[in-house]
Amino acid sequence: MTRMMYPMAVRWESTSRCNLHCLHCYVEAGEKQDSLNELTTDEIFRTLDQLRDLGIIIFEIEGGEPLLRRDVLKILDYAADRIPMVTLETNGTLITKELASKLQKTKVNDVVISLDSHSSEFHDSFRGRIGAFDRTLNSIRFLRRACVPASVRTVITKGNWNKVEDISVLILKLGIKRWFITSFFPGGRGLRNLHISLTPREAKQVVEKCLELQTQLGKDLSISLDETFIRFGENSPDSIKKMLSLTRFCPAGQMICEITAKGNVIPCPYLREFVFGNIRTNSFKEIWDSRSFALLKGRDRIVFCRSCKYYRSSCIGGCRAAAYHKHGNIKGPDTLNCYILFEKIERTA
Repeated sequence: MTRMMYPMAVRWESTSRCNLHCLHCYVEAGEKQDSLNELTTDEIFRTLDQLRDLGIIIFEIEGGEPLLRRDVLKILDYAADRIPMVTLETNGTLITKELASKLQKTKVNDVVISLDSHSSEFHDSFRGRIGAFDRTLNSIRFLRRACVPASVRTVITKGNWNKVEDISVLILKLGIKRWFITSFFPGGRGLRNLHISLTPREAKQVVEKCLELQTQLGKDLSISLDETFIRFGENSPDSIKKMLSLTRFCPAGQMICEITAKGNVIPCPYLREFVFGNIRTNSFKEIWDSRSFALLKGRDRIVFCRSCKYYRSSCIGGCRAAAYHKHGNIKGPDTLNCYILFEKIERTA
């Protein structure tokens, strides 16, 4: 496996402010979070210039809630002139008819809306605000009418894993063609809500249901699952593998990285303890090329797992954040997403 010189995708947490209070939020965003010392418009412009020069392909603007930034449309335009693929991730509660029209005039490639249920009761509870569900649906309708490219992201938890088909029906009714399914990961506020985590068996059933739906729906709806579901793709039909992330290993610090609202560069949103630099004091290139990032680079970084039959062909040690939060060692085993442990669970079922 040849590692790219620089990451394929850079994600930017545009702000720690948010109008919701989601159970899983790794940023612990909220209305009481202040915006002091967050990157200014000029600072993110300079960063985007650096990313362009390094050949970064994807730039994802997220939060918090990025639409709380007054300069977000200006940043979208600036990014789209420099990076081939620019996406905006939003909870979808702040998009009005007027804002949808303004987004249509930008060059954003995709507006990804969070939608976690076909039920207002569950969605509002999970997102921490009554009325969030209705506002999100209205936002999607505004985007569709304005011809803004849009997709939906669903976080799968204990409360909705068996409602995948119901959610798909709603997504189709809304005219959405792309659906991203993400597994709940215990970081930030999520560490206080571990009860919503899936069991391995539930996760496997999610993948099986998605395969069934993708087979039925074909081109009407493209379903993609993130890399946390990848252990269920081994020896599976090609149709399942196409739904799973193309990443056959943890991409943190190799294919992706995160820039926080205050400029810290971290491997991924769940490894916030590993700050490898700040773009206010060093260029992105200097930070990426530093020895700090070497901690996550290289195929043979997880000694514990090297003898496993799945190591080189499949997981390559699994999620580094999961290993760190479970065992306190970023080079430890990912026992939350382990093929061998899952096989043992299956045998004893």
